[in-house]
Amino acid sequence: MNDTRIRPDSELAGVDVPAAISAGLRLDGAARRTMFTSAAIAAALQAERREVGPYPLNFLADHVRAAGRAGALALPEPLVGAVDLAQSWLRAASEAAGGVGNDDLFAQWLETVAALIMLRRKAGRAGAT
Repeated sequence: MNDTRIRPDSELAGVDVPAAISAGLRLDGAARRTMFTSAAIAAALQAERREVGPYPLNFLADHVRAAGRAGALALPEPLVGAVDLAQSWLRAASEAAGGVGNDDLFAQWLETVAALIMLRRKAGRAGAT
């Protein structure tokens, strides 16, 4: 069943993002949809709280594509100001195993989180005028 109900940020903030990443990289279908919907929104909220913008997330996505999830996990500061957050996501992605295809899938997820932050910023500016 497709969950199309509107959920407030306060509810989405409680999503276990690392668990959703791990499941979404291992399993197609509902787990993958959850990773790219509820978990991506929750991750965007978490990143916004740490003042992480879309550009650092896109940079991290590029690094994942270039060096893999393990290479990104080895970075001393994968996201400045949110090291623990980025490491929890990267650890979950690394534990999911899989090859280069999962590196690209995880990079796509990071780009989705970045796009959500950008959209939320634009919507905030539009609502302020």
